[in-house]
Amino acid sequence: MTVSPGPSRETKKTGGRSTSATVVGLLGLLGTGCLGPNPLLDAGEDNSETATTGDGDAADTETGDGDTEPGDGDTETGDGDADGDCSNRVLDEGEADVDCGGNCEPCTDGSSCVEASDCESEVCTHNICQAPSCKDGVHNGTERASDCGGPCVMCEHSEFQPELDDFEGSSAVRPQVAMFADMSFAVTYGGPMQARARWFDEFGDPSGPDVEISDDVSFSPGEPIHFAAGAGDERPIHALVPGVDGASVSTDLFLIQREPDTELVKHLVNPPGNIVDEGDLSLDGSRATITWTEDSQVLVRRFDYDVGDGAWIDINPFSAETDPDNYKGSYPVMSLTVDGVVVVAWVRCAAMNGYPCTVAVRRFDTDWIDPAPIIVTETEEAYIYPQVALAEDGRAAVVWSRLDIGSAQVRARLLDADFALDGDQWTLQVDLPFASYADVAALSDGSFAFAWCDPPQSRIHLRRFVGPDMPKLPELGDESPWPNVSNPGAVSLSSVENRLAVVWSATVDMVTQVQGQVLSF
Repeated sequence: MTVSPGPSRETKKTGGRSTSATVVGLLGLLGTGCLGPNPLLDAGEDNSETATTGDGDAADTETGDGDTEPGDGDTETGDGDADGDCSNRVLDEGEADVDCGGNCEPCTDGSSCVEASDCESEVCTHNICQAPSCKDGVHNGTERASDCGGPCVMCEHSEFQPELDDFEGSSAVRPQVAMFADMSFAVTYGGPMQARARWFDEFGDPSGPDVEISDDVSFSPGEPIHFAAGAGDERPIHALVPGVDGASVSTDLFLIQREPDTELVKHLVNPPGNIVDEGDLSLDGSRATITWTEDSQVLVRRFDYDVGDGAWIDINPFSAETDPDNYKGSYPVMSLTVDGVVVVAWVRCAAMNGYPCTVAVRRFDTDWIDPAPIIVTETEEAYIYPQVALAEDGRAAVVWSRLDIGSAQVRARLLDADFALDGDQWTLQVDLPFASYADVAALSDGSFAFAWCDPPQSRIHLRRFVGPDMPKLPELGDESPWPNVSNPGAVSLSSVENRLAVVWSATVDMVTQVQGQVLSF
């Protein structure tokens, strides 16, 4: 939509428009086009010999309000209405429409206008005030900035960050991001036998170099480091790291709390010697809730940092499976709401041969809320890499990859506030050559943000949904503002208030590094 400044007023006075301006305004109502602004008036100058302040009043006064007698409409108050009233329901001299525009309050959408300043939207086209749009080039309506935020595409709060990791000459893989309450954030990633972390402000500027999460845990290469961003002056993180230490006989899981300069606490999650796989965690105040797989079963257990030097709340972990003899689990992930309820999602497969599989979810607080796992997939097939997000109102979103011979798809589904399936599942992308890492975040605008990797198109896709297969911005296939990325391998999201941090891995000069950006909405 073209933004037009409207016809110029030949003389401009705070007491009202001149007769010439009124004629022009009336002709504008009959469909005349808007002329350009008068540069002298815009600069605060007046062509008359009597006014010196440039506010365009007709009276011979140097005060600029052009009024002669206070109180009768020709006042020195500068209200600009011919009879001193912007609420008399009459189209007075100096108004663009009845009781608005000119020196009155700006006009609402659909009202007559002469120039952009006559309109609340600051858009006057063909002498009509236009409703705010996401393409008018003006910061108006509920936008956060010009044509972005609110009902429009997300804004780029920070610049695109081409390298967030601090590895020189080595690859940084499987990044994870978590935002702190002040909207700064931390990123974890894996490297050669190391689990690393780095802290950033809300604009992506690093607070310092990256650090090894634990000095005495040798990280298992290829496994992700799941973590949560805690509260506190030093911005601690709480990471779940798979690896071995001096007492390990096999890969174990360690809950590690650390600040940028100090490793604070390390606790073993599983009994020594048990076969464990990757897990996830969430943080609610001093309480961490952890999920992981042990002997092919998905388990949940809680830890409290405020009990002594930290202690387990639950003597024994809770199993997510109600039928452990017939089903086994993998890829457990977790999301938390403000009331302490967590939701766990995992891939649930037949125990005998590991196929077919479904994606299941189940809620937990002090025990399991749902009597049994809720199956979100519509068919039994091969699935991998689920992620889940739980909104404050109890709604949930799940995303996962579906595998087939030589191809893969990214699928999603929603659950309502009662945790019942909300509509059908839908497909975010088809015909991927292999399983795509995807993630989902619950946003404060009520939508869910989904992001996923698309190696064939060298893209990280980002799109918000407000309902099952209902994009927030249907006209846009993608909200990602980033340049194409080479060989994207993983993506992670984290949101606080109206900010969304997005990080991913990509190949640059034959080395995998972490990239990202902070958006606002």
